[in-house]
Amino acid sequence: MTVADIEQIIGILPIYKFYKNTNGEISINFANIAPNNDTKVRIEMFTQEMNKWILANQNVLDLPSTELNEVIIRNNSTQHSPNKITKPRSNSSSPTKNKFKDLKNDKSKFIYKEKTEKFESNKGLSLLERIKQKEKLKNEENEQLTKQKKYENYLIGKIKIIYDIIYQVYKIHTLDKEINLLSISTTQLISTIKNSLHLPMSDHEISDILNLLEKNLLGKFNMLERNEVKIIKIQNLNRENDLNVFEKLASQENSNLKSTQ
Repeated sequence: MTVADIEQIIGILPIYKFYKNTNGEISINFANIAPNNDTKVRIEMFTQEMNKWILANQNVLDLPSTELNEVIIRNNSTQHSPNKITKPRSNSSSPTKNKFKDLKNDKSKFIYKEKTEKFESNKGLSLLERIKQKEKLKNEENEQLTKQKKYENYLIGKIKIIYDIIYQVYKIHTLDKEINLLSISTTQLISTIKNSLHLPMSDHEISDILNLLEKNLLGKFNMLERNEVKIIKIQNLNRENDLNVFEKLASQENSNLKSTQ
């Protein structure tokens, strides 16, 4: 993790303290911002502050940053700082000269290695950029999931209409027959359904509803493929019981959708 990453982290929440001793060496330690310096609590505090910043700066490209020179505590003993950042120093430079030169030092010369918590760079992105990207992907996934739930709700809302059309075709074909079984090509059934609808639906939507019928009315709708022709077998339909299944499913889906909003 680079100095730039550290400066961005403390730009969100000052979780580190930096010390510079009389030899010009810079050391780092965790700031006492969490009870008992608890790592888990400190991470939760940083995450909360980071989320607040992301929500308040959705269109901001530049991440907040605090220069190390602004927060370094000087003249601290080297014995109390467990993690050390050492700046390369020329043998010909005097300590006095370096003391003032450090204030304008190129931060690319610093290399930081944290011993207690590991943060790794990924494809050139800084820590906060990666977190912000992860948050964006999560929001997109949630949005996609919500769209899928709404689509499923839409299909369930159309099931009664589609089922009634199928039920009429089924009753006509099984009338006065000993076996209550109807075998029909999926293409033919979809065409019959489309011709019977008052409001248009796409083949894809009707096909998805047939899949829902097969999934939830086990043994009553079975889709097969024979010689590259898709066949659907329909048997033992009971309109009242079958539609009751989807009334319960609709109620459950509505509850799930509200919980995701």
